[in-house]
Amino acid sequence: MALQLGNAQAVAYYQDATTSWVGVALQRHSRESATLGPIKNEVGEGMAIDSPPRSDEAVDSAIHDLGAAIATFDPLRFRVWAELGLTTGQLRVLFMMREQPGVTAGELAHRLAVTPPTISGIVDRLVRLELVHREDDQSDRRLVRNYLSLKGEDACGRLEQGAQLFTRRILIEMDHSALESLLVGLKAFIEASRYVAAVEPNLATVAMPGVPSE
Repeated sequence: MALQLGNAQAVAYYQDATTSWVGVALQRHSRESATLGPIKNEVGEGMAIDSPPRSDEAVDSAIHDLGAAIATFDPLRFRVWAELGLTTGQLRVLFMMREQPGVTAGELAHRLAVTPPTISGIVDRLVRLELVHREDDQSDRRLVRNYLSLKGEDACGRLEQGAQLFTRRILIEMDHSALESLLVGLKAFIEASRYVAAVEPNLATVAMPGVPSE
């Protein structure tokens, strides 16, 4: 049966939360991980942000619980896969095209911090599924613009509604004070992630380096 799929913010959270293997990996995070020391990064001219001392136990618990929260979205992710055959990365690109119609492969690669060939492969897949179409830039023939097709727009709309309904049903089971605390925590986490992305743009590569070639 097709998903009876709007809230763009809910979908943005959903896109980031549906990588189930990350959830599993986080839950398996070892308590014997390297000790976290103070972090200091230079931001701008003469400005520095210092991370205050924190409890390793609290950080490890937060990592575990975040993994459990991410895994909560597995049923929705698998329905998306079963119906559309799309991976999390392909979904992310689809919604970025919806956000920015006409975005180029180079712009997508930069925003996602991946190589252009990786993005080209994803876009090729979306084109084959008739969710996306390409157009030459009228003012610069070297550029190719990517747009959602009507089928792609419909898919995004249904996924957006489905993600909102799924998440809302869970959130309404929380009492008001717990929900307020969650909002505070989520905002702090998002702010911290944006800061880290600015000062350590290659963190994903450092955290999970590629397999060395022989």
